[in-house]
Amino acid sequence: MAVRGESGDPGICRSGDRVSLTIPAKPEYVSLCRLALAGLGQRCGLDLETVADLKVAVTEACSHAIRRLRLDSASDGAVRSVEVRIGVEPDAWVITVGEWGTDAENRLGEDDDPLSDDALGLTVIRALVDQVTQVPRDEDRAALVMTKRLF
Repeated sequence: MAVRGESGDPGICRSGDRVSLTIPAKPEYVSLCRLALAGLGQRCGLDLETVADLKVAVTEACSHAIRRLRLDSASDGAVRSVEVRIGVEPDAWVITVGEWGTDAENRLGEDDDPLSDDALGLTVIRALVDQVTQVPRDEDRAALVMTKRLF
């Protein structure tokens, strides 16, 4: 099944298509995730507003992961990475931003300060997508799964 945009044109995307990027935990690489998302959105026929919302949500999620991973790597010097997975479904996009190499217990938005960057970032993400799920993977992995319904 082709994914249809606002104009009804099917684009070239098919349900089940997946795109994955793994970037170093450095802010300058977030733009690559935004570009990949914008390019895929255009090829799938998504409207510009939806693409813009998803780009902001991915930026917030990646920024959070990078902040945490950079703090984590400061103590041991290890190279950390962020993985962004974009999944095309018949009626939604599912975007997963995973952080590898950090304590999964202290995840996005679980800060005592409701005005912290992480808590505000989660508020922005929740305003832009339809569902947000925080998934602890194991001791050193955590992921944020964002779902944006298209219809």
